[in-house]
Amino acid sequence: EITVWKNADLSKQVQVRPDGRISLPLLGDISAVAKTPVQLTEEISAGLRAYMENPTISIMVKEVNSYQIYVLGEVNKPGKYPLKSKTTLLQGITLAGGFPARAARNKIVIFRFSKDGEGLTKLKASYDDIVVRDGSTQNMELKPGDQIVVPSETMVVLPTR
Repeated sequence: EITVWKNADLSKQVQVRPDGRISLPLLGDISAVAKTPVQLTEEISAGLRAYMENPTISIMVKEVNSYQIYVLGEVNKPGKYPLKSKTTLLQGITLAGGFPARAARNKIVIFRFSKDGEGLTKLKASYDDIVVRDGSTQNMELKPGDQIVVPSETMVVLPTR
């Protein structure tokens, strides 16, 4: 929510688009990517100085929608799940209702976008390693946009000799 003091026409509740930009009257599109509310406030204030003297801006983040994970394959409730706090792989699988009997729970794959958003990393994890053996490093913290895939036992291809 962007509030311009004493100017209801310029005050707006906006959503950051998938391209990382917001649209405001007079200023058009502004990039919000990797900016704090304070930085965005300064940028909007600077832009509005061309139209008004000493604009007073306040920004309040109402909702964060980009922190989601996707769990698919052999889980009881595949789908998109919001991350409200720090979440591990086991917690993500729990959100998706756990495994049915046909799940290849030791062949879990996590697809993760790189920091720049360009590349995709493929991480592997084994439920038994995490729970039974000391594979706690495989119980990684999930990041926004992670795609967790649990294949079916029938999908797992055995290596040929």
